[in-house]
Amino acid sequence: MSIYRVEKTELPVVVFQADGSVMKGVVFLSPATYNHMGTQTLNDLLKEPGDFFPFRSETGNFCVTNKQTITHIRFEPQESGPEQQCLDTGKMWRSDSSAGNC
Repeated sequence: MSIYRVEKTELPVVVFQADGSVMKGVVFLSPATYNHMGTQTLNDLLKEPGDFFPFRSETGNFCVTNKQTITHIRFEPQESGPEQQCLDTGKMWRSDSSAGNC
């Protein structure tokens, strides 16, 4: 392992954008976060400062995704993470297995 490598966990997601496009791939979560104990969640990633986050498509292409263009994201909940997460903006980031409202 390189000293320059930052360990991340890959979370498979389906990102739906305002223009109607759908992107399948993974986002990268940190093993720790600054605002609570435990690993970074998708909600933490989306609330971080900055308008973009890294994304790798299912074909292996890397890109940066603009948070402002996302309408919703589907993902399977992590074992220790919440099954449903809401942002302060009122957008709901719902996993496929949850069925409730924020």
